[in-house]
Amino acid sequence: MANSAVATLIAVVTTWVYERIRDVYPVDLAVYRYGSAAAWRGVDLYAANVHGEHLVADGLPFTYTPFAALVLWPTNLGNQQVGVWAWNIASMLALLAVLAMVTPAGVRHRAIAVFLAGAASTGTIMATAHFEFGQINLFLMLLVVADLCRPPPDEDTAIGRRVPRGILIGIAAAIKLTPGLFIVYLAVVKQWRMFWWSVAGFVGAFVTAFAARPALTIAFFTHGLWRLSDKVALGSKFATSGNNSIQGVLAAVGGWTRPLALLLTALATVAGLLLARRAAARCGLLAGGLIVGMTATLISPISWEHHWVYLFPAAMFIWFRRGWWARLLVLGGAALTIFYTPETGDHLITDPSPAHAAVGWLLREMLMLLAIVAVAIIAYGKPRLSGLRGETDHAAAGPLVAAETGDPVRR
Repeated sequence: MANSAVATLIAVVTTWVYERIRDVYPVDLAVYRYGSAAAWRGVDLYAANVHGEHLVADGLPFTYTPFAALVLWPTNLGNQQVGVWAWNIASMLALLAVLAMVTPAGVRHRAIAVFLAGAASTGTIMATAHFEFGQINLFLMLLVVADLCRPPPDEDTAIGRRVPRGILIGIAAAIKLTPGLFIVYLAVVKQWRMFWWSVAGFVGAFVTAFAARPALTIAFFTHGLWRLSDKVALGSKFATSGNNSIQGVLAAVGGWTRPLALLLTALATVAGLLLARRAAARCGLLAGGLIVGMTATLISPISWEHHWVYLFPAAMFIWFRRGWWARLLVLGGAALTIFYTPETGDHLITDPSPAHAAVGWLLREMLMLLAIVAVAIIAYGKPRLSGLRGETDHAAAGPLVAAETGDPVRR
């Protein structure tokens, strides 16, 4: 209870400081607000852009599902400034909750470790961009990680037993399609009970959306879904440094790389799922899930800086479960994302010096490269549990056991 109070206080104070120094209204939160309000009025969100105060004259697209439009309606409560405060405080609490779930239960001074990691995280480009735009990704990650970290049903809480494992992953995928890769992951690691519950959560959410707004749901599947990538790309910005994805970096090289980008995306999807299966077999369901989270961001056509939120729990996982050399890499990655941005690389790329240009490309795509390094460490790094007062978290305690058969997942 005391830790929760301290976490809330930290979130409130940090948000207050942040709100005092910034002068940019979170436009994505504005899209959620105006889009959800329009959805409840019966407007087809996928036929045209969303318009409202703080948005550009042409408006911005609503790129989420009809279910998301329903659940985002509370963003309309209160005035806009109160909404921004509430959203950012809740986002920071979600980040702290994820870091707490990933931190092993046996860590000494665990609460302090979580708060320090949270403070460092808020200084990175991923977090600052997330708060600047008022994004939803931290909440989606919370749903996914909460499902992956929950104990087996016979050891779960009363609330947990009423919400089967997998449901939260399905709901996350029904809000934004990218977490749908976690549903595939559950099938790959043969967690069939979680898989079917995630499918049930996903389908149930869309059934709910159809019951509430049938015309909007039909519009999503008939034309909205198939034009999402074009809307998110926002024209020429697809090939900018802000898009840290396989397709984004190759688009910056030239339009002729499109076939190669699609091939590499397909290969990365398969490789990511196989590495996730290996990590799950060695270190538990959470380990594989973190790889899936980074893979989903890597293969997405559009991966803005604020999409790379799985780097936060991945860093926490590596810090406590791998060797000292891995900790040095975490510190180096944190320093890069705090003191530099992908835009820094853009300036160096134009430098006549080949060395500066090479460094520029590395900085430009640093989020993608850090994710690849993190995936390799989680999948192949030697587990380190020394120094913990007993590893009791279920998601990372040992080899994954198939829920239905009781057999370890084979690599």
